[in-house]
Amino acid sequence: MSRINTNIQSMIAQRVLGQNNKSLNQSLERLSTGYKINRGKDDPAGLIASENLRSELKSTNAAITNADRADQVVNIAEGGLQEVSGLLTDLQGLVTGTASKAGLSASEKAANQLQVDSILQTIDRISSATSFQGVKLLNGNYDYKASSVA
Repeated sequence: MSRINTNIQSMIAQRVLGQNNKSLNQSLERLSTGYKINRGKDDPAGLIASENLRSELKSTNAAITNADRADQVVNIAEGGLQEVSGLLTDLQGLVTGTASKAGLSASEKAANQLQVDSILQTIDRISSATSFQGVKLLNGNYDYKASSVA
């Protein structure tokens, strides 16, 4: 009758080697991804919490990007409005000076009228040229739009 011998020491060594390889693979996976929790079996509750935090981080980053874009729109509109405000101040001075009948000749009044017309044309040009990505901001067609996001 033949007899089969088993090498118990070899079997133990193979089991330990398999466990060490599994642990090494897990450590390499954590190192390569940078995450402590990569799979549900690592920590199920922790995975749920980390995924929730990851989704909140993405939505917060999107909100920051939206706020930056809104800031850009406001800055562009503000620049146009500052130019218009300066022109309106000049216009008010011209109109006030021209309204007085004393001391102005007809040619001076005509020159002031030409300057008033020029200021009004400049204001129209600024209002039609001030835009953000093709959307005119100061021409009176831009409405405030808001949508609720749950």
